[in-house]
Amino acid sequence: MTIGENQIKLINLAKNYLSKLSSSKVDVAESTFCWLLNLPTAPGYYVLKNLQKKKIISISGLFLILKQFIGISILHNFKLLNKINLEENFDKLIISWAKKSDFEINGSYTDRYLKINSRYRPRTMWFLLYLEDKIPKSIDNNILIFGKANLKKKYNFFYIIKVFFNNIKKSKGSFTRVLHMSSRSSHFAKIVSDTVIEIVKLKNFKSVLIIYEAQPFQNTIFKKIKKINSNINLAGYLHTTQPLPLFCMHRSGSPDLLLVHGSSQIFHLKEYFDWPSNKLRLVPSLRYQKKVAEKYSSNLILPYSLSFGKILINQFKTFLNKIEKKSIKPLVIRNHPFMTESKVHKRFIRDLENVLLEYNDRFSDKAKKSISVFLGGTSSILEALESGLTVTHICGDLVFESYSKSIWPAIKVKSIDRNILEYSLNCYGKCINFGSEDKIFEKYFNF
Repeated sequence: MTIGENQIKLINLAKNYLSKLSSSKVDVAESTFCWLLNLPTAPGYYVLKNLQKKKIISISGLFLILKQFIGISILHNFKLLNKINLEENFDKLIISWAKKSDFEINGSYTDRYLKINSRYRPRTMWFLLYLEDKIPKSIDNNILIFGKANLKKKYNFFYIIKVFFNNIKKSKGSFTRVLHMSSRSSHFAKIVSDTVIEIVKLKNFKSVLIIYEAQPFQNTIFKKIKKINSNINLAGYLHTTQPLPLFCMHRSGSPDLLLVHGSSQIFHLKEYFDWPSNKLRLVPSLRYQKKVAEKYSSNLILPYSLSFGKILINQFKTFLNKIEKKSIKPLVIRNHPFMTESKVHKRFIRDLENVLLEYNDRFSDKAKKSISVFLGGTSSILEALESGLTVTHICGDLVFESYSKSIWPAIKVKSIDRNILEYSLNCYGKCINFGSEDKIFEKYFNF
């Protein structure tokens, strides 16, 4: 069975899983175990692995469930950190993420995904999930910040007991529903969506746009808004994707409209992930606005998760063994931008440096050929391919991490070794439609 066939088989198992849970009255919008994100650190990955291996539960699974449950205790005191502007009305609500560095001195905010400033659209209200504890001194009155005033105060076990008993009451004693409600992501979905709904009730929004990853809180927000006002246009901007984007399965709480920046994405969302055609719109990318070949050329790019570190190191050695001496330019290691302080990544980088030293005779500054090597699961491969590069991909798990022609018809795939693939494109602009136009937001996001 090919990689693509195995991926399609897993997609069908995931569909049956979500269907059965919906029939059992589990809230698949809110449940963290229904957000099928196939990264090794995510609960969805554990679910998918169990479906793949036809297992029900394991010791590691029980540990994950317990960890998710204890994680609820961190969510006490999450709230709005500034006041709602009650004097002005707004026609659009945008929900996104923010750090202090995203704010200007004048109190405005620039979104890293939409590439626009909050003052660009004064009749838009911004609801920002804040990733730090100290908020900026100056904040414009069309910005709301949701977070925690003191991130150092982590665990509150009285809070977790209160949440647990409320979940038992709400689920009417159903063990399955209690299990799906009693996790960190599911409870975060509840507290964020409750706050957003109070804002929606105060304001006459015509539309709501979420920087979309199909997370439980995002689908729960859409689901609750639809219940109180079905006339509000609900849209998500899918700013990223994965080789096998099972997390994006159309399910309860999915938006009325999903804005997608690649026709290959449109293809697999319709063909495999149950999205109706009328809910998908192809747009130029706001996040990716130019080709960046120099960003990835002669680079060795690390993923967010390194669960298959030993496999990746061994396969990288296998790859270098196949290369002629002094045939390629030296490789520069590029860590994932969110993992610069990760001890796991630092150790892995030291191991990679030792491998590069061991195979130093493969590299030469005078070599004509430069290559791009990606390790593990990452969506950056698409950006490199669309920038004109041929990509080498070393996988820890081929089904979960690799790009196949079945899911991505624009990508040509060549097998180099057991876990090593080479990619190039049949045609450009299908995986990412680079946003080279002017005023993209007004043309394509004005609904």
